[in-house]
Amino acid sequence: MVFLRAIVVPSTAKRTAIAGVLLFLPINLAAVGLAIFRNKHLELPGDAYVESALVISTAVIVLVSIGSQIIYGLRKQISAAMRLGQYTLDRKIGEGGNGSVYRAHHAMLRRPTAIKLIHPKKAGAENLDRFEREVQHMSQLTHWNTVAVYDYGRSPEGIFYYAMEYLDGIDLENLVIEFGPQPAARVISIMTQACAALGEAHRRGIIHRDVKPANIILCERGDVPDIAKVVDFGLAKAFAADDPELTDVSGETSSKNILGTPAYIAPEAITDPASIGPSVDLYALGAVGYFLLTGRRVFEGKTAVDLCVQHVTRTPKPPSEMTKKPIPKRLEEIILQCLAKKPAQRPESAAALAELLKSVPETDGWSAADAANWWVQFRNQQRPLGASASTLSITVDLGDRDNVDPAA
Repeated sequence: MVFLRAIVVPSTAKRTAIAGVLLFLPINLAAVGLAIFRNKHLELPGDAYVESALVISTAVIVLVSIGSQIIYGLRKQISAAMRLGQYTLDRKIGEGGNGSVYRAHHAMLRRPTAIKLIHPKKAGAENLDRFEREVQHMSQLTHWNTVAVYDYGRSPEGIFYYAMEYLDGIDLENLVIEFGPQPAARVISIMTQACAALGEAHRRGIIHRDVKPANIILCERGDVPDIAKVVDFGLAKAFAADDPELTDVSGETSSKNILGTPAYIAPEAITDPASIGPSVDLYALGAVGYFLLTGRRVFEGKTAVDLCVQHVTRTPKPPSEMTKKPIPKRLEEIILQCLAKKPAQRPESAAALAELLKSVPETDGWSAADAANWWVQFRNQQRPLGASASTLSITVDLGDRDNVDPAA
């Protein structure tokens, strides 16, 4: 009983010792009673019972006290490791190359929170700079279609983290994987909301640079279904918004490293990454719309370089040729306009793209009632939010790409 208590009940060595003394007290009192009221039928002398009871109880109490102290200390270390400032980590909900995302809760607030952290082993100067830049960019954005940032800090163990709005929903990548191509009306709604979030970022001089299905999450807010949230500004690039040449002010100088997700990267981000503008996000959003409508990416390739070459050289097939589901002609034209090779041929801004999407004639297949029913069924499944491993953001080093024949 003494050993079992030490294993099951977390407590200090002092408390365990006191509990052990109390548990062994009846045995020691019985031994004393045997010594006092010893009769002739007992084989051992009376003091032998007292001494043996004391030896056994003392040895056990010492051992369990030491063990309890070790177990209690380990539990305290685990508890401390699961705390970041005022936040306690509940469970991991995502993981990337440099860090992890946890569902957490504040010590005093009841609302759930998402904590993104970067591990000390991966906290190099470049990663920390990118992590801090991500927090700074996101904290400037207040649109309801952008995930909100609550806090930023560093734990005593050297773990950098920031707390943000917890989105209990599903990202667009998993949406298509699990539920197939989406109705045109729903795609228009999602893209329009993403335009609103990106439009604010662009007006504040921030390019997302990694717009993809996994970075747009659908959720419910205020009992309103199908609210799209743009997340993960880890590859965001700052530029002078009032400069017609879009001067880079992010401090990134490399012209050979391409940052982004190959399946959703704009041609100019490949050919001239140092001078990209907000139009790269519109290209990527067009590719997201293409994926939502067809269930297939604009281009498929075996390698990242292969995908990059296709974005630069190949003309995408119309979405209507990639699916049997009806797609409004006007919507298809808008998607293909976003996927134009030259930035000047795309919509001039996120707001302009939103207006184009609103001009698409109303289509059947997705109403407010449909959205509400879909979310009721989705909640009943009680599935956790997960990140898609198939759309990881990467850095592609093309090296001497100027010597590569585009026709190849």
